[in-house]
Amino acid sequence: MSYILLLNVISSFLFVYILLVTIRIIFTWFKPEVDGKPWHYLCLITGRYLAMFRGIKGLRKGVFDFSPVLAISILFFVQQVIDRVIFYLRTMGKFSLGIGLSVLFSSLWNSIFWISIFFGILCIIRFYNIFFHRTPDADIMGTIDLALQPMVAFVMKFLPRKCEYPKLLFVSILFLATILLLGSLFVYYLGRLLVSLPI
Repeated sequence: MSYILLLNVISSFLFVYILLVTIRIIFTWFKPEVDGKPWHYLCLITGRYLAMFRGIKGLRKGVFDFSPVLAISILFFVQQVIDRVIFYLRTMGKFSLGIGLSVLFSSLWNSIFWISIFFGILCIIRFYNIFFHRTPDADIMGTIDLALQPMVAFVMKFLPRKCEYPKLLFVSILFLATILLLGSLFVYYLGRLLVSLPI
């Protein structure tokens, strides 16, 4: 079995496992009463992996648990590394130190990128809810506020004065969009530079 075929098999396995973990998390958040054999097997397959992250300090903010986000991010990072290694082996027929560094930086950035997109979506949902005076489930909005609290507190440090929560959410959305744009450009050009290294 060639290296590329083996890496493809591992990448496919990780893709399926990420999907299973995501389904488990979504059902746990929104359908906590789910039961039955399929649910039992899903918990059996994903439970041990997710349990590895539950005890990490700082990942729980009130009722919101960030450990599944970290668990998926690590799986996604590993899959990205493997996919990029496959890409360079196929296109360039070699693997160097520069390519390895490019793979690591771009894969790490992709994980950060999707976590940022997740928080951006939460910001947009909350901003939309406040701006258009919707009356949704208070528990869901409270959970979103708890999830956004660390990011909003971070953004507040850069503001000259305190502002209302809707404005703070809007600034947070702009902040995330700017970071994602500048970060993507930086990682793109850094990746090209690293790939061109002779080592």
